[in-house]
Amino acid sequence: MMGNCRETDSFLKAICQATLNISQVDSLPNTLQRIADTARELLEAKYSVVATFEQENLPHYFVYSGIDEENAELIGHLPKGIGLLGRLSNDRQVIRLPRLMTHPHFSGFPEAHPEMQSFLGMPIMQNEVVYGRIYLADKLDGRLFSPLDEQLLHLFAAHAAVAIQNTQLIEDSRDQREQLQQRNRQLAALDKATMAISSELTLDKVLQQIVDVARDLADAQYSALGVPNSDGYLETFIDSGMPSEVANDIPHLPKGLGLLGAIIKERKTIRVPRI
Repeated sequence: MMGNCRETDSFLKAICQATLNISQVDSLPNTLQRIADTARELLEAKYSVVATFEQENLPHYFVYSGIDEENAELIGHLPKGIGLLGRLSNDRQVIRLPRLMTHPHFSGFPEAHPEMQSFLGMPIMQNEVVYGRIYLADKLDGRLFSPLDEQLLHLFAAHAAVAIQNTQLIEDSRDQREQLQQRNRQLAALDKATMAISSELTLDKVLQQIVDVARDLADAQYSALGVPNSDGYLETFIDSGMPSEVANDIPHLPKGLGLLGAIIKERKTIRVPRI
């Protein structure tokens, strides 16, 4: 009787400490790393992973614990969510295996990956929303994962889901605040620019004000403004953000061909990730 009480007390202390370890609000990658580290310690496992294979509410993350950086580099690439991990990422069931390699969907380890035997995996879920999956491999003492380990991880995974959800809420709030601040800066810059432009009497200065303001509003490193002639070629080209010594070394101004020509001809916005 006393032994059972001590075991229950130890169980409660372990889960309470684990919950405290992951309750600190941080960036999402750091939160996932703490979850992986804490789960490995809580279940006394050699390896643990937290993965968010293409969840609708999360970007793709694969965070591991128990493998040092040198060995991780030798493995070469992170799992892509196929094979057994892919099967786990598509359903919500718990899988507890005495030997990982005996599962019909196990597709082997990549080169330099440590050998793993026993396995325990389950979704990180709260209110029917799946935030990711948590996987553990190999108990430190060589034993198999037990039903008690499964219950312990299930309880921990519920707390992990709350930690991830809280992190998302904080990050969303931070992003909204930054967007609002940027919007306010842009409106202030636009108001200032409107007054400055309206006070100019020469066309060259007005065009320079326009291109300077456009660069500020877009938080861009460079901006330029081209004025085409009746034939569709640029006869005026004004830049902003480029050092004068660099601009002076350019042999000639753009003529309105290529990408610039397409903008002039098609009269529509063009946005490309790499020019």
